[in-house]
Amino acid sequence: MTCFWNGVLKSLNKNVFNYKLKNPTPSEIISILKKNNRKTPNVICNGEKFMNKTMEENMEWIKNLDINKIHCGHDCGTFNPFMVLICQLYKAHIDHEYTDNNNKKHTLTYRYTSDGKIIDKHLTTLNFRSSKTHFIAL
Repeated sequence: MTCFWNGVLKSLNKNVFNYKLKNPTPSEIISILKKNNRKTPNVICNGEKFMNKTMEENMEWIKNLDINKIHCGHDCGTFNPFMVLICQLYKAHIDHEYTDNNNKKHTLTYRYTSDGKIIDKHLTTLNFRSSKTHFIAL
């Protein structure tokens, strides 16, 4: 199951990349992200800036992801270090709508900032939706 990675690829190809990756695979996008893994000082999540420790933990989490096990599913949860990194690298905003255990909908927002201010001009917003069992790009 690679629905998380398929959703990420679909959204990046549709909204961010100036070119289409030729037959992209989840492993390719993971390799790109792992190669460009870094702190994310320009990203806020639901209006909150990340502490240095959180950024370091996110980097470690990305570094330790085993590409060979991605077909077993990806525990996206409501917060995901890869989404934070995508926001930083591609200067994009991300809206992730998810359903909790009580079937109530919530939205987690990742925003790219400069000097602490959200940049809206010319930035793409990547939209995702997930449930306990599935993840899609909108």
